[in-house]
Amino acid sequence: QPDREGLTRVAIVGDSFAMGHGINDLDASFPQILERELGENYDVNLIARSGWDTDVQMYNLDQYPYRPDVVVLSYYLNDIDHLLTAPEEDPNNRFDFPENPTLSWFILNYFTPNYVYYNLLQFTSPVRTRNFFDDLVNAHLDDEKWSRQAQLLYEIVLWTRDHDAELIALLWPNIIGVDASRPALDRLNAFFAEQGVTVVDMSAPILANAGNPALIVNSFDTHPGPLSQQLAADGLYQAIIALQQEAS
Repeated sequence: QPDREGLTRVAIVGDSFAMGHGINDLDASFPQILERELGENYDVNLIARSGWDTDVQMYNLDQYPYRPDVVVLSYYLNDIDHLLTAPEEDPNNRFDFPENPTLSWFILNYFTPNYVYYNLLQFTSPVRTRNFFDDLVNAHLDDEKWSRQAQLLYEIVLWTRDHDAELIALLWPNIIGVDASRPALDRLNAFFAEQGVTVVDMSAPILANAGNPALIVNSFDTHPGPLSQQLAADGLYQAIIALQQEAS
């Protein structure tokens, strides 16, 4: 919607989680649900792309042509992936891809051979020796990496202050590993609390029922499913309304 009197503009900044990756109906993604819940005096804008990490999100927020009143930073633990540059940490260095171009294309474009290749054959590869999710959690606990990541997050905090916008941090755990995500989420919660930023933490109790299949896209894709999308929208709705009430 174009700017007008009485319109509150909400910008959701993020990656594939914010884009609704894997959701059949994008109207069931949390940005779309949130816009419907907030009503006609709100415009929810999406500044997100699959694979974006924190290092590029600030730039794209600043380049957006409309200035938001509320910024939602949708943060998943892999937003620190840009700092995992060591060969043993970088997930892109862990798989030996077939050199034959025809075979590579076939594996890349068809689900069954792709699944077999990555989940069966690669278990025998000496390159694939680490757990990527563990690396993400540990990166948040590594003081050097966390210092660099926290500086980027602080730049987002400063941007919202300079532009008179409220900031809400929507924190996503690994939905099938909520407890394992807790150490990283604790550090993120502490950072945002210190900055006076409202947090919607999607870990327990919101996503406590990890056995519910509707929380993820499917057994092969653990992006947020329809239920997680609804829960995120509900949590953000409550946070935004509370901020608006405080302001008035």
